[in-house]
Amino acid sequence: MHNPAQFCTILHNFAQVRLWTSQGLTACLAGPPRPEIPLATLASARQLADNSRQMAYTAPVTPVPATQVIGVVRKGFPASKLTQMAELLAVDRALLLQILGVSQRTIQRKHALSDRLSPAASDRLSRIDRIYTLAVEVFGDGEKAAQWLKRPSRALANESPLKLLDTDAGAQQVERELRQIQYGFVY
Repeated sequence: MHNPAQFCTILHNFAQVRLWTSQGLTACLAGPPRPEIPLATLASARQLADNSRQMAYTAPVTPVPATQVIGVVRKGFPASKLTQMAELLAVDRALLLQILGVSQRTIQRKHALSDRLSPAASDRLSRIDRIYTLAVEVFGDGEKAAQWLKRPSRALANESPLKLLDTDAGAQQVERELRQIQYGFVY
């Protein structure tokens, strides 16, 4: 076993330990490795940091007050928000239009007039954004989150989570599945 002083040094730098990436240990410690810490201990600390980052990742997202979101949804999102969400999820706009219950022609018209989406469509788009944000929090990466949302899930009756977001009940089911993944529950 390693002596407690070595672990204290590592734990003291825990915030830095969580930042260790493929750049290597020395970049984070702002200098060469400390000679008093054996390489095996540093490797253990790096493994601890990797596990911690994977299991306890918190997305650096500042929550928007619910009253502000409600106001924006009631007013309607700009039609351009749909394109942004399609790019973020790397999906075809037609799929999002189907989930939102809006025709392609309606969106073309709203884009041309710089008009806003209806409150109902904005609510669904807000729901997609909220679930995507939760998925990023769970998986720690936007690309992984988008892939999970597009892939059929056995836990969701072989439906892709994204397609279930057209209803509130479907969104609740997807959120429940994400929470189970986040906390390690399997039913």
